[in-house]
Amino acid sequence: VTENHHVHAYETQNLTRLHTITPPVSSIETVLVDSFHQIIYVPDEGGGSGVGPGVHAYDTNGLPYERNGTNVFGASGIFQADEEGITLHRCMTEGEDNGRGFIIVSDQKGDISDFEFFDRETWMYLGTLRINGVSNTDGIATTEVSRPMYPRGIFAAVDNDATTALVGWQEIYEATNLTCN
Repeated sequence: VTENHHVHAYETQNLTRLHTITPPVSSIETVLVDSFHQIIYVPDEGGGSGVGPGVHAYDTNGLPYERNGTNVFGASGIFQADEEGITLHRCMTEGEDNGRGFIIVSDQKGDISDFEFFDRETWMYLGTLRINGVSNTDGIATTEVSRPMYPRGIFAAVDNDATTALVGWQEIYEATNLTCN
């Protein structure tokens, strides 16, 4: 649960608070938990001009989770506006999460939103996806489940708090040259 500049973790059976994370960020809009890797991701809603730009990573005990000597990725000028939405696209092997995939963070710009892709295992920046007509995006979501007309799953992005755009992952793979093996 987020509250102002804090992320509170609770035990699900009796809702006892386990710990609180207070990352060095301007504000928090969304968080993401990667259950396979046991990492909590907290983007700085202040974006490139925020106190702690980038996405901050913590383990499930609330301690900084580091890769390559840091617990932050995407802080090197990738985000131009607010880091609003964050989601995880999981690669699957025989229907099971294999730990690979993409962390996607929306860069909420008024004219058009950028969706920044990072490698789930290395945090390496992979590139940007833009969806024509989608701007001022707060929320994003994804599913890997096959649906009619969307055999590889769906990516959803809110457009200016009014509508939701749906894009099939097959189209995203073709547009970005990314693969999910």
